[in-house]
Amino acid sequence: MATTQKNGIASAASRLARASAPDTEPAICESLPHSRESVRTARAVTRSALAVWGVEESDSDGVLMVVSELVTNAVVHAEPPLCLHVAQSADHHTVCVTVADGGPAPVGPASHASFPGDEHGRGQDIVASLAMNTDFSEGEHGAVRSAEVVAEASPCRISS
Repeated sequence: MATTQKNGIASAASRLARASAPDTEPAICESLPHSRESVRTARAVTRSALAVWGVEESDSDGVLMVVSELVTNAVVHAEPPLCLHVAQSADHHTVCVTVADGGPAPVGPASHASFPGDEHGRGQDIVASLAMNTDFSEGEHGAVRSAEVVAEASPCRISS
């Protein structure tokens, strides 16, 4: 892992600690470069947050898959900027993953160049199968996709 990526994850962990004050829902918000490396960074930052929040490992996998799919979709099909927001519900039973981007990228022969050789078209189905709820909105400044995933925090890790 590159030093800048480690610093980014440490920075996100610091923001997580500040955002997880007793009167707020734990959350992270990370602006990401519009590049394929952002998928790995988004997973790493989210994995760290889920561990801090005490989310069961069996539930973490689903959240991480949703993060991967939503960030990949934004990198491949949308314009910058790219922002990831992950929040644990107040009852510690779900995690909401939100990815905002700059809206649809122009369609052309190079539209899938970020991930040559990869298969396409299954991400939305994967997210829908893992999430309790999904949402999509598009406006003048871009698009926002959200998915709410069951992600129980271990009772011994929940502090009130």
